[in-house]
Amino acid sequence: MVAERAYALYLQGFHREAAVLFEGLTAVDPRNVYCHDALAATYLAMGQPQQAVVAATNALRVEPNHADSRARRCEAYLQLQMFAQARQDLEALRLNRAGAQYSRLQLRLQNATALR
Repeated sequence: MVAERAYALYLQGFHREAAVLFEGLTAVDPRNVYCHDALAATYLAMGQPQQAVVAATNALRVEPNHADSRARRCEAYLQLQMFAQARQDLEALRLNRAGAQYSRLQLRLQNATALR
């Protein structure tokens, strides 16, 4: 029920409040991939890509092929201009056939590196 409340807060734009709940949930259940991934999404929405990297990495430690977490971490790496790391996540998405995420992030990486 707490995760549902945190998600509802996230959808309503109460990102800080959602993050607090997701942080608590990941502390109570560190193997909960959903909560780590949701925390990464919340940090991205808050403009905190470094924290999003940490949360997504925690999710990937539990489930290495979790496409949403991989995509969120790739997105955070792009925001941090850590292009080598973003390319690694992008390649993992390609290998795991995460088509929609792969295509979107491939374009973002191409645009980001072209602007450099």
